[in-house]
Amino acid sequence: MLVETCLFNIDIKGVLDSLGYNAYLLESKVKVKDITLNDVRMRKTFLHEREFNRYFSKNSNTIYFVKPSSRSAIIKALNDPRVNGISVDNSNYKLVKKNLLNLSISNKKYLEIILNSSSSEVIRRAIEWGYRGARTIFSICVEKVSDIWSPLSVFNYLILHGASPSYVASWLFTYPSELFINGTNVY
Repeated sequence: MLVETCLFNIDIKGVLDSLGYNAYLLESKVKVKDITLNDVRMRKTFLHEREFNRYFSKNSNTIYFVKPSSRSAIIKALNDPRVNGISVDNSNYKLVKKNLLNLSISNKKYLEIILNSSSSEVIRRAIEWGYRGARTIFSICVEKVSDIWSPLSVFNYLILHGASPSYVASWLFTYPSELFINGTNVY
């Protein structure tokens, strides 16, 4: 199963289907009751630490990510059982140090790398994190048709940055599928 873990516009789903994607995590700007498709799950990305407790829903089928902007926010997100993972790009990748990487591995949190807003340095660092055992996911965060990357393009892009094909397969297929199927934390 090929899952796009960050979709902002459900209207692009048809184009992604033709490229081989099978399931999607739709950013929750759309009301949850509006989505009745089996291949779409909702996700919420928190940008500020103060949003954590305000927006969590106990009976929700929503997958939660945090895009931390401070060390305290990343520590809180990695220790919170309701959060499934953290989103990383150029703005916050320097927050992920060795001890926090180990915390993400021990707490089984996903590290989502947003390709559209990540430099080659971020990609190389994410590949190193994946080699160390982090649950790394590479996402394109599709908002419009011009943002779309085919799965083969993402695969080749990671290979060009020095990743092993077997690891790339798990980062693009295994971890996103695992998140889609088992992603909701019970707390």
